[in-house]
Order: sequence, then C-alpha cells, then structure tokens
Amino acid sequence: MRAARAAFALAIFDSVRIECPRGETRGIGAGRVGRKVANGRGRGRGAEGDRRMADCVFCRIIAGETKAHVVYEDESVLAFLDIHPASRGHAVVIPKVHAESLARLDERHIAPLFSGVKTVMGLLEKALKPAGMNVGWNHGWAAGQRVAHLHVHIIPRHPGDGG
Repeated sequence: MRAARAAFALAIFDSVRIECPRGETRGIGAGRVGRKVANGRGRGRGAEGDRRMADCVFCRIIAGETKAHVVYEDESVLAFLDIHPASRGHAVVIPKVHAESLARLDERHIAPLFSGVKTVMGLLEKALKPAGMNVGWNHGWAAGQRVAHLHVHIIPRHPGDGG
C-alpha cells in the first residue's frame, strides 16, 4: 500500500501545476484538492488538544474539513503542497497529532514525522530531480511560524531559482 501512495505522489508531482498568488505559475498542483479521512482519524486526545485542534487549519486538513493537495500520507503524518510555494514542489509534512512545536511533540511521534520527511524528500527527488533541497521548520511566531501546528517544509531547489 505504501508503494501505491508513493506512485500516486509521483504522478501528482509530475503532472500538475500551482497557480501562485501573483499570477505566475511556479509549482506543481492545480490549487487545493479535497480529501476524505475517516471521522476522528489522526485526532489527538484530551480536552486541551481537541480545543486547539478546532482552531488549527492543519488539524482541519487532517480531519478532511479543509482542502489540501495531499502528496503523501501514512498512519502518522500527512504531506501536502504549500499554498505559497517557494519553489516548484514545495511540500509541508505535518504530524497527525496536534503539537505547536517540536518541543511539544510527544517523543513517540518524532521518528515517524522525520521518516515521513525522508519519504517525501525521496518522492520529490524522483519526480523533480532537484539540485538540492531546503528542509526545516520555523519555531514560534518570531521565527516565522504562521500556523501553530508543527510542520516541516521541504523546498526543492534548482540552479538560479533564488534559493
């Protein structure tokens, strides 16, 4: 099943484009597409986590309530194209449990998150053949984090793309 998801993601990376806010075409998805997730799948536990998740756009994507162009999913993580891509193929990988930062992510979810990051990097490598990739995350508002749900950016880079 994992191989089928990987093949699907490669097809997305190979065949689609994103319309950027300034009207230029730079990415690889045709806007945002819907996804269906079984009710409650990927949701955290506890009143505080549920309250935070109700206000979190990434938790709404996990729940299937908000659309995203999903490129990879497994039992622990979800990856989708960034709606403001820095380059073609810019993807975001998130844990399916709500945590505002890596410091707040339960230890048992750290390895699956970075396994997902590695998988998406491999998919991007196969599909786009970038010269390199920026991989990282912003920790806190002052550092540029605009969604209070841990997310790792994977930005494929090519010579002359401004990266």
